[in-house]
Amino acid sequence: MSTNRLTKDQAAKALNALRQDIDFDVTAPEGTDHIRWVKDDWVPTWVDFSYYAKGDIPGLSARRAVTVEGDPLWMVYREGRRTAYHAAELSAQAAMRDAKRCWDRRRAIKRVWPIALGLRFKAATFQLRFPVYLSDGRDGGLCMLGMQWFWRRIGFPNVEVLPSSLVAIAGFFDPQALFAL
Repeated sequence: MSTNRLTKDQAAKALNALRQDIDFDVTAPEGTDHIRWVKDDWVPTWVDFSYYAKGDIPGLSARRAVTVEGDPLWMVYREGRRTAYHAAELSAQAAMRDAKRCWDRRRAIKRVWPIALGLRFKAATFQLRFPVYLSDGRDGGLCMLGMQWFWRRIGFPNVEVLPSSLVAIAGFFDPQALFAL
């Protein structure tokens, strides 16, 4: 992740180039009014709202986006929800399958949420100590891009493992961190 930030015009050019790789016909509107700044779940992105892809999973759609650093991704939305899942997959279909898998995993964890809250307390008070890997968050239903940007934001940009106490404390500020525990 570099420190270069795309302007809206640069994002529009990058998104237009990505549109060429999509296997369905898209008519892009003139200008950049359809390009919007979105900062869901720690990942600052420019999203192309001029079109979307639908797949075989009901209620899901994907929009093309680029991070402020120019990395391409898909923003997967659920009907009726404002926030999206960030998927670095190459195709919209793969992005939607990945998002569904993670949301299903999160739903399962939410069924035992009091256990996650107890784990947060014990880890934050050093009663339990264990390493938390990026892959733990992935297994817990978090998107990899969101975790990388979050870890970067709290000062650990190139770290693959954090102490459970730090992740637990972060969970007081953003409860999504608990999915990594």
